[in-house]
Amino acid sequence: MYHFLSVIPLFAWPYNVFMVVPVFAAGLIWGYMRARSDAVAGGIVSHILADGGIMAVYLLFLT
Repeated sequence: MYHFLSVIPLFAWPYNVFMVVPVFAAGLIWGYMRARSDAVAGGIVSHILADGGIMAVYLLFLT
């Protein structure tokens, strides 16, 4: 819920709806990884890498 509530006010309609879709898809992927491997390490590492990629885009293109 945090991701949904933080993404929606950041973008104007209809972009906020389109930004929720990849967040939901990532959650499904990480949930599948957790269920498949019975460990959270893979989800944590891939979430860190995803956050690093997002921050790199912010730094390169939005500053």
